[in-house]
This record gives sequence, C-alpha cells and structure tokens, in this order.
Amino acid sequence: MRPRARTYLGAPARPGILAHALAPNLVARTMNWLTEQALRRADPSERHDGNLFEPSRGTTIDGGFRSAQINPGAVALGVGAAAVGTFAMACLWATRHRRHVR
Repeated sequence: MRPRARTYLGAPARPGILAHALAPNLVARTMNWLTEQALRRADPSERHDGNLFEPSRGTTIDGGFRSAQINPGAVALGVGAAAVGTFAMACLWATRHRRHVR
C-alpha cells in the first residue's frame, strides 16, 4: 500500500486539475460564480432554531437501521439458526472426540 496526500477519482478530474494548475484564480472565481448561480435557483429551506433550544425530533442520521422496532420473525429465525449451528458443532465435536472402545 502506498499512502498519498491526494487522490483523484478518475479521468473527469484531470481537466480540473490542469485548469487549476494553469489559472487557480480563474478556476476559483468560476467555481464561486457557479455555486452562487445554483444557490440562487435553489428552493429556500424552512427556517427553524435547529437543536439550539430543544433536541431535534425525527431527524436522526442512522438511516433507520437502529430503529427500536424488533421483528419477532427475524429474532426467531436468528435464535433457530444459532441453535442449529450449536447443535451441529456439538455433534461434530462429539464425533471427533469420542473414545473408541473395543
């Protein structure tokens, strides 16, 4: 592995890198202008106090993966799979470690 200070993703980045190397101020002014144009056309967002005075509700960042809802079917399936796996491992261990009596 070779750590690098910068990584450019693909061929589309090459013209931007070259343009910035040749005229950094022009590229900065152009990017600023493009950003301002996009923000002028954007729909305004609603105004609120955020979570300054009270915690936010319903705006978590977990994507719903940590929700409190538990699916009983999934729990039963997981417990069943663990039981079958444990039984299979116990049988395998018993067959390998039994004493041969004559």
